[in-house]
Amino acid sequence: MISGYIIIPVLAAGMSGIILDLIKKQKDGNEAFMSLMISLSSLVEIKDRYTEGHSRKVRNWVSVIGKRMGLDKREVRDIITAATLHDIGKVGIPDTILNKPDKLSDIEFEKIKEHPLLALDSIRSIKRLRNLVDIVKHHHERYDGNGYPDKLKGEDIPLGARMITVADSFDAMTSDRAYRKAYPKEKAISILADEKGKQFDPEILDTFLELILRHGEVKEEL
Repeated sequence: MISGYIIIPVLAAGMSGIILDLIKKQKDGNEAFMSLMISLSSLVEIKDRYTEGHSRKVRNWVSVIGKRMGLDKREVRDIITAATLHDIGKVGIPDTILNKPDKLSDIEFEKIKEHPLLALDSIRSIKRLRNLVDIVKHHHERYDGNGYPDKLKGEDIPLGARMITVADSFDAMTSDRAYRKAYPKEKAISILADEKGKQFDPEILDTFLELILRHGEVKEEL
């Protein structure tokens, strides 16, 4: 009998190829294109059962942050698309690491850190996504320069990547993971505030925290 932990990555990899081919051929409007992006991002949730809804929430949050910061519609749309795809590289990470119920070893963490790079070849192959490569690649950089993969610092990190970092971190902290239960929202907000100017861009973080504190949660329609 073949383990589901083997079957699922193979199926996910095969489906990603099919969806990427559809994306390359897709000539309709933005709504159809985004539907394909969402289908591609959902492959991560097949592999990692703890990330259900993650890309949707990150996508909604960066949408609201971008609008609140006065970005133009095209820039917001590009960042939303990048947020939808930011974790697609995890399709290439072994399930045993993604769903490990204990703390990752140093070697396993280094493997996880490969996921922003694993997405790049696929994204580069699609003309409509090429301008998103740097956003996806750098969404785990830190404002203080201690992130990965390139240790970029401050405004050298693409704006969209800095926005995704904030939303991604908040959702990760407030969601159950294989190795821990979700943090209470108040604890997550405190951690975010403590990392202002260190992990997170101060202006983006302030905008996000204002939305969280005012509305309780961030939804695209706010």
